[in-house]
Amino acid sequence: MRLRRHCKKTWRQSQTSTALCVPLCTQRGRVGPKGEQIGFFKFPDEEEMKKRWIHAIRRDVGRFFRISGLAKVCSLHFKLSDISKGLGR
Repeated sequence: MRLRRHCKKTWRQSQTSTALCVPLCTQRGRVGPKGEQIGFFKFPDEEEMKKRWIHAIRRDVGRFFRISGLAKVCSLHFKLSDISKGLGR
């Protein structure tokens, strides 16, 4: 039961309908702790890359965690070199 309580705390809903799913991440909003702009990224559709993301955030898909369309990871969990900006960003 403690695990269930912990997962509910780490899987929270923000005002932008984004479910943040990295355990113990306390980031809220679009401004980071050092004043930097924060972006939010949805999980990739490609299965192999999705598995790598799940492993990187130390989660297991199952009863207490699933990836929905709202699941996002904030930019604080990426290296700057991992992020490529596309059109309109």
